[in-house]
Amino acid sequence: MAARHHAAFALFTETDLPLATIAAELGLSDHAAVAHGIKAHAARVGVHVERVSDLRAPRREPVIDRAAFAYRLAGWMKTRGLSRADAAKACGVSVSTIRKILTGQTIDDQSLVAVLSVTGVLLASIRMPSFQERMDVSHEPHVKRGETSAEARP
Repeated sequence: MAARHHAAFALFTETDLPLATIAAELGLSDHAAVAHGIKAHAARVGVHVERVSDLRAPRREPVIDRAAFAYRLAGWMKTRGLSRADAAKACGVSVSTIRKILTGQTIDDQSLVAVLSVTGVLLASIRMPSFQERMDVSHEPHVKRGETSAEARP
Protein backbone atom coordinates (compact mmCIF):
# COMPACT_ATOMS: atom_id res chain seq x y z
CA MET A 1 0.00 0.00 0.00
CA ALA A 2 2.88 2.37 0.77
CA ALA A 3 4.10 2.00 -2.83
CA ARG A 4 0.69 3.06 -4.15
CA HIS A 5 0.60 6.00 -1.75
CA HIS A 6 4.05 7.05 -2.98
CA ALA A 7 2.97 6.70 -6.60
CA ALA A 8 -0.20 8.74 -5.98
CA PHE A 9 1.84 11.41 -4.21
CA ALA A 10 4.37 11.56 -7.05
CA LEU A 11 1.69 11.74 -9.75
CA PHE A 12 -0.21 14.44 -7.90
CA THR A 13 2.77 16.64 -7.08
CA GLU A 14 4.63 16.21 -10.37
CA THR A 15 1.72 16.44 -12.82
CA ASP A 16 -1.54 18.33 -13.23
CA LEU A 17 -3.62 15.14 -13.38
CA PRO A 18 -6.94 15.27 -11.50
CA LEU A 19 -7.48 12.85 -8.61
CA ALA A 20 -10.00 10.76 -10.62
CA THR A 21 -7.40 10.16 -13.36
CA ILE A 22 -4.75 9.22 -10.80
CA ALA A 23 -7.24 6.80 -9.22
CA ALA A 24 -7.88 5.17 -12.59
CA GLU A 25 -4.13 4.94 -13.33
CA LEU A 26 -3.44 3.24 -10.00
CA GLY A 27 -6.49 0.99 -10.05
CA LEU A 28 -8.06 2.62 -7.01
CA SER A 29 -11.81 2.83 -6.48
CA ASP A 30 -12.21 6.60 -6.37
CA HIS A 31 -10.57 9.95 -5.84
CA ALA A 32 -11.12 9.81 -2.04
CA ALA A 33 -8.83 6.77 -1.84
CA VAL A 34 -6.20 8.67 -3.81
CA ALA A 35 -6.51 11.72 -1.56
CA HIS A 36 -6.11 9.51 1.51
CA GLY A 37 -3.00 7.88 0.01
CA ILE A 38 -1.46 11.22 -0.91
CA LYS A 39 -2.03 12.64 2.57
CA ALA A 40 -0.70 9.44 4.17
CA HIS A 41 2.51 9.59 2.13
CA ALA A 42 2.89 13.31 2.80
CA ALA A 43 2.66 12.62 6.55
CA ARG A 44 5.18 9.79 6.20
CA VAL A 45 7.71 12.16 4.61
CA GLY A 46 7.06 14.86 7.20
CA VAL A 47 4.79 17.22 5.24
CA HIS A 48 1.60 18.11 7.08
CA VAL A 49 -1.25 19.14 4.80
CA GLU A 50 -4.91 19.75 5.55
CA ARG A 51 -5.97 19.24 1.93
CA VAL A 52 -4.15 17.56 -0.94
CA SER A 53 -4.56 20.78 -2.91
CA ASP A 54 -2.10 22.34 -0.45
CA LEU A 55 0.60 20.28 -2.17
CA ARG A 56 -0.14 21.82 -5.53
CA ALA A 57 -1.56 25.28 -5.01
CA PRO A 58 0.88 28.16 -5.35
CA ARG A 59 -0.64 30.02 -2.40
CA ARG A 60 1.36 32.40 -0.29
CA GLU A 61 2.86 30.42 2.54
CA PRO A 62 2.92 31.75 6.07
CA VAL A 63 6.27 33.34 6.76
CA ILE A 64 6.00 33.66 10.53
CA ASP A 65 5.63 30.81 13.00
CA ARG A 66 3.03 32.57 15.13
CA ALA A 67 3.44 30.20 18.07
CA ALA A 68 7.18 30.85 18.21
CA PHE A 69 6.58 34.59 17.95
CA ALA A 70 4.04 34.48 20.80
CA TYR A 71 6.46 32.45 22.93
CA ARG A 72 9.32 34.87 22.35
CA LEU A 73 7.17 37.95 22.98
CA ALA A 74 5.77 36.44 26.18
CA GLY A 75 9.30 35.67 27.36
CA TRP A 76 10.44 39.21 26.58
CA MET A 77 7.47 40.61 28.52
CA LYS A 78 8.01 38.28 31.47
CA THR A 79 11.73 39.06 31.88
CA ARG A 80 10.90 42.77 31.97
CA GLY A 81 7.77 42.41 34.10
CA LEU A 82 5.60 44.05 31.44
CA SER A 83 1.85 43.86 31.10
CA ARG A 84 0.22 43.82 27.66
CA ALA A 85 -0.40 47.54 27.95
CA ASP A 86 3.24 48.19 28.90
CA ALA A 87 4.50 46.06 26.03
CA ALA A 88 2.18 47.81 23.58
CA LYS A 89 3.42 51.22 24.71
CA ALA A 90 7.07 50.15 24.47
CA CYS A 91 6.56 48.78 20.95
CA GLY A 92 4.38 51.64 19.73
CA VAL A 93 1.45 49.38 18.88
CA SER A 94 -2.01 48.82 20.32
CA VAL A 95 -2.83 46.45 23.16
CA SER A 96 -4.98 44.61 20.63
CA THR A 97 -1.89 43.96 18.50
CA ILE A 98 -0.02 42.47 21.48
CA ARG A 99 -3.06 40.30 22.27
CA LYS A 100 -3.20 39.11 18.66
CA ILE A 101 0.47 38.13 18.71
CA LEU A 102 0.13 36.31 22.04
CA THR A 103 -2.90 34.37 20.78
CA GLY A 104 -1.31 33.45 17.44
CA GLN A 105 -3.39 35.71 15.21
CA THR A 106 -2.07 37.61 12.21
CA ILE A 107 -0.99 41.24 12.42
CA ASP A 108 -0.06 43.80 9.79
CA ASP A 109 3.53 44.05 8.58
CA GLN A 110 4.12 47.50 10.08
CA SER A 111 3.19 46.26 13.56
CA LEU A 112 5.31 43.15 13.05
CA VAL A 113 8.38 45.24 12.24
CA ALA A 114 7.73 47.55 15.22
CA VAL A 115 7.45 44.66 17.69
CA LEU A 116 10.44 42.79 16.25
CA SER A 117 12.67 45.87 16.37
CA VAL A 118 11.82 46.76 19.97
CA THR A 119 11.90 43.22 21.38
CA GLY A 120 15.05 42.16 19.53
CA VAL A 121 13.37 38.98 18.28
CA LEU A 122 15.13 37.92 15.11
CA LEU A 123 12.92 37.18 12.13
CA ALA A 124 15.05 34.10 11.39
CA SER A 125 14.10 32.64 14.78
CA ILE A 126 10.36 32.73 14.02
CA ARG A 127 10.43 32.01 10.26
CA MET A 128 8.43 29.06 8.99
CA PRO A 129 10.33 26.65 6.71
CA SER A 130 9.20 26.94 3.09
CA PHE A 131 7.25 24.18 1.40
CA GLN A 132 10.39 23.18 -0.50
CA GLU A 133 12.43 23.04 2.72
CA ARG A 134 9.77 20.77 4.26
CA MET A 135 9.83 18.53 1.15
CA ASP A 136 13.65 18.23 1.16
CA VAL A 137 13.82 16.53 4.56
CA SER A 138 15.88 13.35 4.47
CA HIS A 139 14.29 10.37 6.19
CA GLU A 140 15.80 7.65 8.29
CA PRO A 141 14.14 4.23 8.38
CA HIS A 142 11.90 3.64 11.35
CA VAL A 143 14.07 3.16 14.42
CA LYS A 144 12.68 1.29 17.41
CA ARG A 145 13.12 2.65 20.89
CA GLY A 146 16.50 1.71 22.28
CA GLU A 147 18.23 0.99 18.98
CA THR A 148 20.36 3.26 16.83
CA SER A 149 19.66 3.96 13.19
CA ALA A 150 22.67 1.80 12.25
CA GLU A 151 21.07 -1.18 14.06
CA ALA A 152 17.78 -0.66 12.23
CA ARG A 153 19.40 -1.16 8.82
CA PRO A 154 19.51 -4.70 7.46
